[in-house]
Amino acid sequence: MKFWKEGKDCYDWNSVTCNMKTGQVERLDLNSSCLHGPLSSNSSLFSSHQLQQLNLAFNDFTFSEIPPEFCRLSRLTHLNLSHSSFSGHIPSAIAWLSNLIALDLSSH
Repeated sequence: MKFWKEGKDCYDWNSVTCNMKTGQVERLDLNSSCLHGPLSSNSSLFSSHQLQQLNLAFNDFTFSEIPPEFCRLSRLTHLNLSHSSFSGHIPSAIAWLSNLIALDLSSH
């Protein structure tokens, strides 16, 4: 990512917020990060079990479907997928995110 500093831990990355005690990533803001192509269901993103806020807005996921694997992120409170060229149905697994406060799927 263009704002990450190689050789530094996540506390120094502009788009990442970590828990100071555990070192786990709690917030990931990849808004307008020039991500392109489908979001793979086996992406390591879906292994970030402590993640509470995820912003993937304004990227280009080439009209692929929203992966149902988002349900693995059970601690999510905020999920922003707006203006990211997703298509198809919203997976019902999103309803399993019982901590979700805000979900943004808007486009144009």
